[in-house]
Amino acid sequence: MKIIHRASLAIRLNDIGFKTSVKGAVILFNNEQKPYVLKSDGNYVFYDLEPMNYKVSVECNGYVDLEFEVNIRENEVKQVMFDMSYSTKNSSILSIPRFNFKLKQKELSNVMINVILMDSTNLKIIEPAPKNSEMVKLNLEDDKSLILQNYICLSKTAKTKMFLMGYDASTKSYILNEPLSEDINENFKIYTCWDLKTNSDGSIIIPYVNRFMKDMEKINFLFSFNEIRRKGTVITEKYERNNKEMMINTRKTKKELNF
Repeated sequence: MKIIHRASLAIRLNDIGFKTSVKGAVILFNNEQKPYVLKSDGNYVFYDLEPMNYKVSVECNGYVDLEFEVNIRENEVKQVMFDMSYSTKNSSILSIPRFNFKLKQKELSNVMINVILMDSTNLKIIEPAPKNSEMVKLNLEDDKSLILQNYICLSKTAKTKMFLMGYDASTKSYILNEPLSEDINENFKIYTCWDLKTNSDGSIIIPYVNRFMKDMEKINFLFSFNEIRRKGTVITEKYERNNKEMMINTRKTKKELNF
């Protein structure tokens, strides 16, 4: 007799630049395919999972392969969300502004790199939020351009990451994907960040995000891998389009970093 398990896992895969859901992915649990339902909100939902620890691998044309581990308990309903990093073979990004950084060390191929946009956003925390809070109040209310993005909150003594998953109009608060790991207050500065996986040649592609980079003549990034930190700077160029002066021209921007 077949044993029915009540555990389920929803996996949301986001395009790192457009923040749309990625479709057409091949997802393996411990090297085996499992049936799923692709929901209208972009979630791949796997039902009737046996409780155990799974190594999950994700492959999708145009994106760097993703691997992660997840522990599923009996009767648990769990959701996870990941940004999918662009592959250098992704032809759909050839026409969009982007930054291509290459990390020259051989051991930095196919690894996760944290990238912080070192120019702070205009976001401000307007009400203290204690550790383990699942919502946060910001100075900009119900701004959809802020959703589905990672941020890092820094003070002189502490830091914590937050991923804005949605907005709750009744409390005028942004919903977090995971509870805060630290207390945060008005003294914290908020920076945009990404967790990106390098290609096999050590390159990573960062999309130009107009919401956070508009009108910047110099864009500063901080790259982190384990305890190693490196800075990368891009100088943008002015050009004209339809008689209007623009501040970006990054299609051919390539930088090499020595780690």
